[in-house]
Amino acid sequence: MRKILLLTLEFPPDRGGVARYYGGIVDAMPSDSVVVLRARLSRWIWPHWLPLLWKVFWKIYRDRISEVWVGHLLPLGTVIYVLKIVTCYMLHVTCFIHGYDLLLTERHWRKRILARRILEGANRIVTNSAYGKSLVVARGIPQAKVVIVYPCPIFIPPLSIRGGEGELRKRYHLEGKKILLTVARLVERKGVDLVLEALRYLHETKFSAMENVVYVIVGDGPERKNYELGIINYELPVLFVGAVSDNELAAWYEACDVFIMTPRKIGPDVEGFGLVYLEANAFGKPVIGSRTGGVPEAVIDGETGLLVDESDVDGIANAIQRLFSDDAFRKKLGEQGKARVEREFQWQQEVRKLLSPDLV
Repeated sequence: MRKILLLTLEFPPDRGGVARYYGGIVDAMPSDSVVVLRARLSRWIWPHWLPLLWKVFWKIYRDRISEVWVGHLLPLGTVIYVLKIVTCYMLHVTCFIHGYDLLLTERHWRKRILARRILEGANRIVTNSAYGKSLVVARGIPQAKVVIVYPCPIFIPPLSIRGGEGELRKRYHLEGKKILLTVARLVERKGVDLVLEALRYLHETKFSAMENVVYVIVGDGPERKNYELGIINYELPVLFVGAVSDNELAAWYEACDVFIMTPRKIGPDVEGFGLVYLEANAFGKPVIGSRTGGVPEAVIDGETGLLVDESDVDGIANAIQRLFSDDAFRKKLGEQGKARVEREFQWQQEVRKLLSPDLV
């Protein structure tokens, strides 16, 4: 059996899509086939990845590793690239690409050249979407070398720590309310400000379908204070929950009526896919996303949710109003989204792509 080392900067219990992605893959792999090394970069030595050379070398030697999965193009790809040159190890290398990591290398010629060499030297490259694959192929890498392994929801019982949806509604005084939910790190790219602007418009125009709707934001980040200040003048029904446990997150998915996240591309920072859309769909909830990055692969417009143009506040407002105005349509999209997740996005199915003998 192949012995694989996953070298990554993010892994559960870390939060975020990348950590969940690797956690899901490892859990679905054959028992004891993957050894995880959660890398720590040095604060005092430059380059910061340099101390990892010995640590990774010793891990490969001690555990008899035959294949390395590089979880982050830079700097971890550099570690394996240098290690192969120095030791002449005949390692099988798989490099994972998420989109932003590759686009970020375009800012500096040295990083661009290094990233190209790492990708060319890898035996295969794994992306989390067709959008990510297109970025890799556009840099001259053969299509046959690139495999798409989609993120999949990790199904969690819809129970919070103290009793599930009912307890959640009682705790936050949401009995009888309809919930519009966002789960995201609160940074500018995620587009929470666009949703708030759309809600302000709907609030001012007094659409009857929105009278009982509360916007719940789960997550934290540097933009939270700006968003909180921004809603004071408009008296919007918005609830900031902050970071929550996985069980409570599941309860929010269960409690919500519609999920929304409308990201935009800012420089090289782009939404590579959007696991949160599938998580909401898994609970039978329709979703609203934007046409950017890999989001159109996660959200099928008119089938599992609605897509709006990037940064289109009017489009966001119309999508919100449409879903809250039409109960039957909202339920239909949610049911179709759940069926799609159960049919197409299962980790046991996706990891088979990593076990294919044609890629060894």
